[in-house]
Amino acid sequence: MTDSSGRTSTTRTALATIGVTVAAASALGISPPASARADTTVSLPGGQRTENGYTIKRSSERAVISPALNANGTGRTAWVSGTVSATAPKGVAAELEVGYLVGCQVDISGIEGSLGGKLTLDSSALSAGLSIPLKAGEVKYSRVTDIDLVNGRGGIRYASQGLEITGCGGYAQARSVTKVETDEGAHRYVGWLYGRPFSLG
Repeated sequence: MTDSSGRTSTTRTALATIGVTVAAASALGISPPASARADTTVSLPGGQRTENGYTIKRSSERAVISPALNANGTGRTAWVSGTVSATAPKGVAAELEVGYLVGCQVDISGIEGSLGGKLTLDSSALSAGLSIPLKAGEVKYSRVTDIDLVNGRGGIRYASQGLEITGCGGYAQARSVTKVETDEGAHRYVGWLYGRPFSLG
C-alpha cells in the first residue's frame, strides 16, 4: 500500500495547478547551513503511490545535515527540501500535507500507517522549523505545511526547511511523510507516501 522506499510563513507559487514554497526558518532564529561547517548532503529517491483514483508523488527530496552546534552532540539540524504533489477524483475536496517523522535511537523505517496510535504528537513538534526535543526511543512528527487540492490537483515545493533536533544523545533518523486526506462521505480516504529514512547523525 505504501511505497517500498518506504506555519513559519509560507508563500504560494505555481506548481502543477497550485503550489507552496515554504521559506527557510530564519524567522525563527535558525540560520541556513553555513558552508564552513562540515555539512552532509543526502539526496533521496522519489516515490509514487496510486490507489482508488488518488495519486501521491514525491521528487527532488534532499537533506543537508548540520553537525551539533553545542559541545555535547545532543543537537543537530536537517535542512530539508523537496516537491510533493497529488491528484484526487474529479469533484472530491481533499487536502495534501507534507511533514517529517523524526526518531531518536529508534529505527523508523518500519513506522507506517496512521500517525496516531503509537505516536504521541507533541505540540512542540507540529511545525517544521521549531526545535524538536527528543528522548531516546521517541518518535515525533513535524509538519512542514498543507494545502487544499484545487480541481483535484495540488503540489507543494519546500526548500531549506529547518528541523532542529535537541536532547538526542544517540543516533537520530528522519523520513518524509506525504498525506492525502478527504472525509467526503463515500469518498473517505487517507493515503500515505513515505520517503526513505536518512540519518541525522
